[in-house]
Amino acid sequence: MITNPSNDKFDIIIVAGQSNASGCGLGETNFSWAIDQNIMMFNKSYKADVVSTPYGDMIEVQDMGDCYLAVADERGENDNKAAVFCLSFAKKYAQNNLEKGRKVLLVQTAIGGTGFAKNHWGENQKLERRMFEMVDEALSMNKENKIVALLWHQGEHDIFENAQLNYEQRKEYYAKKLTTFIANVRAKYGQVPFVSAGFCKTWIELQDKERVAAIVDAYKYIEENTLCMAHVHNTSDLKSNSQVVKDNKDTVHFCRDSAYELGKRYYNKYIEIVKGDK
Repeated sequence: MITNPSNDKFDIIIVAGQSNASGCGLGETNFSWAIDQNIMMFNKSYKADVVSTPYGDMIEVQDMGDCYLAVADERGENDNKAAVFCLSFAKKYAQNNLEKGRKVLLVQTAIGGTGFAKNHWGENQKLERRMFEMVDEALSMNKENKIVALLWHQGEHDIFENAQLNYEQRKEYYAKKLTTFIANVRAKYGQVPFVSAGFCKTWIELQDKERVAAIVDAYKYIEENTLCMAHVHNTSDLKSNSQVVKDNKDTVHFCRDSAYELGKRYYNKYIEIVKGDK
């Protein structure tokens, strides 16, 4: 159900993955986000608790209500707002690709601390099913609504989980999981352009190099073997919250300015797909 459905015609951009996709960018920015009535966000409230399982501690997600629409904005309120890269992507899309009489709808399905390793994402898993349910709701509001892209940012979780896997096993595991995820999306919605990106350099430097290489190389393999898929490989120059916010130790999340730059890079990769270069 949707608490406040709209009859507007929407170009739908699915946003999925973990915390960098849900929005954690802090600090100052050269890109000033301004509310745009043509860019909306479709969300669903949830509660995420850490629970103990036979497989170790993990995030358990529980939905807390129906889907709802709001004008797209940074995550949080007042002085606690945090940027998410999909906003700058949506701004570029609205400026260059949006047809007259239509609006952008960001379907925000990303949840921090989730991945494939503990069965959050993956075939028939809860967050994949939840994403499909939210997208179906968004499509149902108007028969002329259409999906134009899926923006995915995830992999940090799967770098440090499954400690027993060696490089080849981890690469194969992740490539298979994400390839299946993309295939499931396309089996349901058609050849949706799929864009992903790499991680914060400050966080990568603290991780096991072999594990990082496995996920990075999995993305290279997927990009080379998947139509209409592109990956933002160059993120090493983008800063984390720890680099720009005083006394902040958050190395994993792109800061506000970097998040918005990342969204532009996502958009550039999306354009490569649309033009048939990927």
